[in-house]
Formats: sequence, structure tokens, C-alpha cells
Amino acid sequence: TEALERAVAKSFLKGVSPLEQAGKLGAFLLQLSPAFSPRHNALQELDTLIECFAGYTLAIELRNRGWVEDTRLAQTRKFFVDRKLVFVMVDAPEGAHFTILPNIDLVTHRRLAYLRAHGRNAEGYIRQRTVAGRFDHDYSRPELQEIAERAVKAAGSANEVHVIYNTNKADYAPRAATNFQNILRKSFPDTLPAETKRLQPSRSVYAR
Repeated sequence: TEALERAVAKSFLKGVSPLEQAGKLGAFLLQLSPAFSPRHNALQELDTLIECFAGYTLAIELRNRGWVEDTRLAQTRKFFVDRKLVFVMVDAPEGAHFTILPNIDLVTHRRLAYLRAHGRNAEGYIRQRTVAGRFDHDYSRPELQEIAERAVKAAGSANEVHVIYNTNKADYAPRAATNFQNILRKSFPDTLPAETKRLQPSRSVYAR
């Protein structure tokens, strides 16, 4: 219910207030279920939650590809732009399964672009039930180079780009993030945030 959503949001905001006070709060991520689909739902159903986080940067990850197929992509983009939401871009396996979003480059908020890298293991992503099984992918350097190029392209439309590695098996995620940062240092040094180099850039790419 709307009342329950507001109560949960209020409690959540209270819990993360130390991060906000310390200047360490980047953006909130709302990751939707694949069951939230245009066949049964409308994006306007999110308006109560969006209102709960008014004043904060809110990134939303859609997990049903129906929201970005054909003419619906333009409608989805308009919804995000009108409400000043960050559309979460993904790096995901190739496939037509409804839970796999295509790798669309879409920046809807001037302050932030957000990319989550889920790996490219299609079999695991669709069929595995454990987190480690679903995101069992060790990114190669050429694949990380591709993600870096997408992030740098997004940096041309947003002040910051957050790249989050969600490959949760073993040490795949932190290793991918480290190698990704090394690629940025070598190939795109002007995009690095201030804490990783002395020169203050006009556009920054962060990786975690």
C-alpha cells in the first residue's frame, strides 16, 4: 500500500542519514522485479515511492525488457526524464529472454549516469537460482574495455557516471572494478574522479 511504502521509505532514509551527513551518499537504487512488466503494470505505479525520495537522486533498474522494446522505449525515457530519474543502464548477456535487458545507452539525468554490469553468462543468468550462479562471469579485459567506452560516452551527457559490478562469484566483482579503473587510467585519464588523480575533471567515472 502507499502508506506502507511511505513508512518503509521514512525508516530507510533515517537509517542512511549518517551517509548523507558525511557527504557519502551517491544515489538510491530501486531495482524492480522482472514481474513488474508493461503487460500488467504502469510506470506511474512507482510515483508514490518516487515522491518518498524527493530531493534525492533515485536510479531505477527495470528488469523486464518489455519496458524498452519498440515504441515503449520512448515512453519509458519520457517517464524518467519528466521525473528526473536516473535510468540504470546494464551490461548483460545477449538474449531475448524477458529478464534480460538490452545494453542500451540512455542518460536521463544530467547529474548522474548509472551502469550495472551483471556479466555475460546467459545460461547462468536465466537458469541459476543462487546469486553466485546467476552472475558467474569473470570479465575479460576486452569486455571491460567495451564497458569503459560506454561509460566515457555517458560521461559526455552526465556530470558523474557510476559503474557497479554485480558479478558476485568469488572475487570477480572487485577484480573487474580494479581492472576497469586501470583501463580508465591508461585510456581515458581525463574521466577519473578527483580522488584518483590530481586533476579535477569536468566529467567523472566511478567504479565499484
